[in-house]
Amino acid sequence: MAYGSIDLALGDLTAVGLVEELDGGRERRVILRTSHRLAPAVIHLLQAEADFFTAFRAELRSALRGGEGSGLLSAALVGAAARRQEVVGDRIDLLIIGLDRNGTGHLRARVDERADSIRAAFGVEVNVLAYDVGTARAMWRTRTDAAERDVRDAELLAGTPPHEVLDV
Repeated sequence: MAYGSIDLALGDLTAVGLVEELDGGRERRVILRTSHRLAPAVIHLLQAEADFFTAFRAELRSALRGGEGSGLLSAALVGAAARRQEVVGDRIDLLIIGLDRNGTGHLRARVDERADSIRAAFGVEVNVLAYDVGTARAMWRTRTDAAERDVRDAELLAGTPPHEVLDV
């Protein structure tokens, strides 16, 4: 994923003194040392990095907007992306849990319709994991430790947190 490359670059830029890391927050925050001779060359990179997560998630939320009418119960990023551990080339896993199969299919189609524009704008592929609630709960009863971790670490985009939908 593009963010992974930027994150690695920021580590190197910190090491050479071009940027300084700031404490706090879930996202990596840095400040540019404007006195460094390379500062003008990285200003655009830093602006893009600062907006990446917000813009990407806003695009996914936009695709899901109005999904409650299709029975959307939960939509969340899961896996490495939710933990901010994705690397270049990773697909982003989007878990969608809908009330029934028809509505869930409609929700998947809404995200799939935006797949090309998301890939073009953000350089990532979204892997939609869409289940109706009955199927999701049946799978949850025989979950692996990795699946439980993914659902517990999920980053909610719309609806109810997936663990609350599944833990009944």
